[in-house]
Amino acid sequence: MNPKCLNGQQLITLSNEGYLVPCCWADSGPLNEEWNFLKQEHLNIKNVSSIEEILDSKEWKNFYEILTKHPEQCPSCCKLHCGENYKDSGRNYV
Repeated sequence: MNPKCLNGQQLITLSNEGYLVPCCWADSGPLNEEWNFLKQEHLNIKNVSSIEEILDSKEWKNFYEILTKHPEQCPSCCKLHCGENYKDSGRNYV
């Protein structure tokens, strides 16, 4: 894995529902449901006093641990866009 959300190539995205997700790819398409673990009511921006509060949550810490230590457990979106065989052209996912 080459997580673009960790190396600065992608930025955290605010969904139209008020939740932070690791990147724009995590907020679109049929795989969107895979991110429900980050879309819990207590993580909605209307229910926190700072973005750091969300990013310091157990859910986000768990996600980053999976991303860095157990990439085989990552959501499909991460594997698709940040997997070792991903081509930056966006057309080749071999």
